[in-house]
Amino acid sequence: MSEPTPTSVLTVEQEQRFRDDLLSNISALAQTIDSCGSNSDTNNIRVHAFRALAKLAENPTFHSKIASTALVSVSQAIQYQVQRGGYMSVDQSRSVEAAAEIYNLLTKSASAPPAISTTLTDPNSTTLDAPTGPNPAPTTPPAARDIEDWELASSF
Repeated sequence: MSEPTPTSVLTVEQEQRFRDDLLSNISALAQTIDSCGSNSDTNNIRVHAFRALAKLAENPTFHSKIASTALVSVSQAIQYQVQRGGYMSVDQSRSVEAAAEIYNLLTKSASAPPAISTTLTDPNSTTLDAPTGPNPAPTTPPAARDIEDWELASSF
């Protein structure tokens, strides 16, 4: 039994407005990271801003805005934490973890395997066929949680 194809419950206008609202929040998250001081309350706020950016980075729609708006703030916050001295608090470590997740998500689309095969299985055919054999090539990019494993495996 086949499953129905998922469809959006949002209208085109609702989807556009929601996307625009989320895009505008990327700048606000970057400003939040910039304005946080070094006390424990603001470290917690910074961690939440990092996590929100990482969550937004799961959607390629937001990659360009994050890269152009928030990466400088993320980088400066990490550099500031490193320059402060020999240890990091739990919140600071969580910020680094979220920054690494943002980096992985923003770079995965550039390093993901091709979505379709570009080889012809029949030399007389003019159409692309799905790969066959005992280990066919993947037809979809790996999920976000699998990207590290894929990157490690592909680096050998």
